[in-house]
Amino acid sequence: MRPLLKLPEGDINSNTIELYDLEIAANGDFWVGSSQGAFHRQGTAWNQYVDEFGSDAWDIEINDAGEVFVGDFHIHKFANGAWTNISETTNLTSYLHAELFLSSTGDLYYGGDLQGVGRYDGTQWEEISIADLGDNFFSGASLVNFAEDVNGDIYFSTNSDGVFKLV
Repeated sequence: MRPLLKLPEGDINSNTIELYDLEIAANGDFWVGSSQGAFHRQGTAWNQYVDEFGSDAWDIEINDAGEVFVGDFHIHKFANGAWTNISETTNLTSYLHAELFLSSTGDLYYGGDLQGVGRYDGTQWEEISIADLGDNFFSGASLVNFAEDVNGDIYFSTNSDGVFKLV
């Protein structure tokens, strides 16, 4: 079997690149998160974004307005052709992993492996620190997934400490 899409030739080291995430926007654009930045395919043209934030693009989410969110060491938004770091005024950072999730209300949730969990309503962040979640929370764990139930309650899981409900 051969790949349906190939990343562009050029500065990519195909022997060492790791692919972390794939998202398809409502307009058909492809976004790929990788160890060598974020890749964006519009039509047949590819753009690679690495200098705009960092080398690792661990997770990508796209909202209904077409804004693209990328989690690396921070959280970046791509809108109207420009990147902005939307987490630079927060304590939210990651070291080896970032997880993003868009809820049914349009809120962006973020988790990683260092500081805690964040909720972004499009204008401001609410931060929930690890200390607020208990003494033994994240004992070396990374947040690996978010989910939402039919009541709109948000849950997240870690790689070793279990499943938690945000209240």
